[in-house]
Amino acid sequence: MNDNTFELQKIDVRASEVIDKCFYCGEFLPARTKEHIFNSCWGGLYKTRELICDKCNNKFSSIDGVFVKYIKFIMNAWAFKGERQQKVPEIEANENYILEAGAKPKLKNPELEITPQAEGSSLIHLRASSKTEARRYLLDGQLEAKLGRQFTDEEREIIKQEVKEAQKKRLDVGILTVKYSLNFQDEYRSIAHTLLKCLALYTPEVVCDSRTQPIRDFAQYNQGNWEDFAVVVDQFAVVVDQEDSLLVTDVEEKLYGVHFNAANIYWCGALQKIIGVVKILGRIQRAVVIAEGYYGPDALLVVIEDTEVGRQFHPYFKQFDALAPDVPLVQIQYAPPTIDMLVQEFEQIVQSSVSHDAFLHKLEDIVQKTRELSEQALLECRNCFLDFVMYEAKSIGISVERLEVEAKLEEHGFADLAQHHIGKTYQDITVCSILNTAFTKTLDYFLKLESTGRS
Repeated sequence: MNDNTFELQKIDVRASEVIDKCFYCGEFLPARTKEHIFNSCWGGLYKTRELICDKCNNKFSSIDGVFVKYIKFIMNAWAFKGERQQKVPEIEANENYILEAGAKPKLKNPELEITPQAEGSSLIHLRASSKTEARRYLLDGQLEAKLGRQFTDEEREIIKQEVKEAQKKRLDVGILTVKYSLNFQDEYRSIAHTLLKCLALYTPEVVCDSRTQPIRDFAQYNQGNWEDFAVVVDQFAVVVDQEDSLLVTDVEEKLYGVHFNAANIYWCGALQKIIGVVKILGRIQRAVVIAEGYYGPDALLVVIEDTEVGRQFHPYFKQFDALAPDVPLVQIQYAPPTIDMLVQEFEQIVQSSVSHDAFLHKLEDIVQKTRELSEQALLECRNCFLDFVMYEAKSIGISVERLEVEAKLEEHGFADLAQHHIGKTYQDITVCSILNTAFTKTLDYFLKLESTGRS
């Protein structure tokens, strides 16, 4: 390595073959405990003893959960959990409600209303999440204690029959409100730490260069301010193999949806920087300048972990010919993201997870369960979409009738599926096109009502 350029290692070079000391403190490796490349809180599973020592690893435990505030909404909407979690995260919603897996609203406790009537009788109205819960609440003594007397055998039988005949009703919890404090300093330290681990795993000589010392000190010792490293990026088309020229983010989205974590590291000669971008569960994105003073050829390292299959890394590496025409890799905004931008990102993740992502997850479940179009499957798809549109309309203050949404959906082609395509698979090109057109045009119609002043 000379004074002006980094020597780029080939993708098949692994840290264990080159580096024998912790890239933070110089302690000899391997460590006793394994370190995740992508945090286990993010659904990350791949881990190694070959990058950092136990002492340095332990220092990061205080910031390991810094993105949990964001991630719990994504995992809830898509109904999956991380390695160390016992179950899919639940979301505390308005007062007496929680959102279960798939953003399904559920009462924390049954809600009881007792209205006195004539001649000492009472009208009882109970809201519960299931008939079992309602039966238990009404007959285990709680209601008797509130009324101040015990039920007769005849009354108990009447209650059992009433519960048995009760009809399910759609639960509307209103607009979800949450309140969290965000720590951007620790968020960017976690991002820097992840990028450094990816560099160490595939280009170990680079991570130990003196030009990465500032970001190493920031990640490990909290030296400096997050705004000194954070940047806003635009990523452009890059060659990830010999045949296709694709946007890196497109590759990720097409292959994995939200079930992936990724690190994209750009060596940019024109910017004289190495820039790293981390995407967490396909939704959360942060970018930092890893090093200044880079004068070598443009190159790209992409490390993707599939969180569904687990422990599977998909690395891409491309170094661009200095004599070839300029290929735009990445563009940065030299000012760091503002607090308002980052808060808005959090708000969008919350909103999207509760509505859009939950809709996609439910639709995915319907497709996997039925495989082929049937009248029942189409009914489930339609109801799923109607719930999504109703929530979106309410969240932006638009008054919409469910029958109105259903009529627009049919108008934009959904009715054609039942008439001409029963028995076809969801992978059929025509079916995909009709579904996409019907959903997109219907949603766009109602979202545009906001700009027309309808309320």
